[in-house]
Amino acid sequence: MRTTIRIAVLLVGLSVVSLRADAHHRDDGPAPIDTSKGCIVQNVSGNRGGTAWRTVSREACIARAQLAGDQPELTIEMIKRGPGGPSAISGATPEYCSFIPYDMQLKGRGRSSKFWCYRTDAQGRYYSDAQAVVPDASGVSAAGFLVDAKGQVLTDDMGRPRRPEIIKVKYSTGGDRGREVYTEVAVHRFLWTLGFPTDHMFRATVVCAGCSRDPFNDIHAAADNRPARETNVFKLASIERKAWMPLDSDQDEGWEWQDVYAIWSGNPEKRVQFEAYVLALNLVHFHNGLSKQNTLACDPRTWDAATGSCGHPVIFLDDPGSSFGGGSQRGHYDTYRSHRVFLDAGACTLRADLAGFGRPSETARRFLVARLSNLPPEGVRAIFESAGFDEATTGGSAVAWSTIFLGRIEEVRRASCS
Repeated sequence: MRTTIRIAVLLVGLSVVSLRADAHHRDDGPAPIDTSKGCIVQNVSGNRGGTAWRTVSREACIARAQLAGDQPELTIEMIKRGPGGPSAISGATPEYCSFIPYDMQLKGRGRSSKFWCYRTDAQGRYYSDAQAVVPDASGVSAAGFLVDAKGQVLTDDMGRPRRPEIIKVKYSTGGDRGREVYTEVAVHRFLWTLGFPTDHMFRATVVCAGCSRDPFNDIHAAADNRPARETNVFKLASIERKAWMPLDSDQDEGWEWQDVYAIWSGNPEKRVQFEAYVLALNLVHFHNGLSKQNTLACDPRTWDAATGSCGHPVIFLDDPGSSFGGGSQRGHYDTYRSHRVFLDAGACTLRADLAGFGRPSETARRFLVARLSNLPPEGVRAIFESAGFDEATTGGSAVAWSTIFLGRIEEVRRASCS
């Protein structure tokens, strides 16, 4: 029977309204809303006027969040192309974009080289957030809307101002962090094939107007934070598209692994999915338990701006780049080749116990194995090929990586966690 995974695409980036996750009511805002019946985000006054946002109750959102959706039925070609259907970024031809000055607070959250930019075509025409080129779009207004050459705001068929498509670009300057442009794409693609929520990531060559050769390391202060008078090509890069609307986008802290497991402890179905998720991350040798890697988000189709209500919140790992070798050895073939999923296979003890439950249940193991059974060896190879794994980039060919990874899958398949 054919199954499909429900993935909605809403591109968000620097223009998204920040959503804060304060745990306590602020005196300058209205009284907290009763969140006992739903995941609600409240509009409150900011310290300097204007609008600020916060989740009234993170616990309410997390309690209602989903982790595993329907597993998609995918062909090998679909796995190679990646999520997004016809609008997926192929990587076969260069992608073009226009540099956006950094949000300096956002820039400081990590050490991997990256920048955000407005997606364009080769002629400099801008894409809208509907992922289509707007022929007359030649710039972006201060309010964040697409404008024509005369500065007039461009609207859609319903008269609504068009917003630009914003993409996040990671690029390699060498070293272990540079290999994240491969590892992060591979992990996102793998989790997507299993039906877990992810952002959409693609390997690509990026031509950036307004970028210096190394914008992340060239810009250190606000005075430097402006487009350069040059265009540069980033051949070793990856592109991230937001598939979900973040509910904690201005926070340096996401959900805690132990907190989610505790909140979901009374829900057997969610507990099984969470344990299976942690087991899947052990397959790719991810063991970074920092909460800032984790995202609480909303399916944009279920977001009600008038009430601040999210009908379908989700949680997922946003930045799994330190995988396939882990830590300073991410994307390192010889290191991953010696990796094992279980610290003690007989006791089913995970090597990276992210959530503190020690060992997954047998039900969780079987849940994951059932989904892994729908991913053929050719699909595993397609993941590594599309992510750019080869001897020059990660020390091993896509075939070699696939062979080792299939061995780790077999380790999980043979285990018994009863």
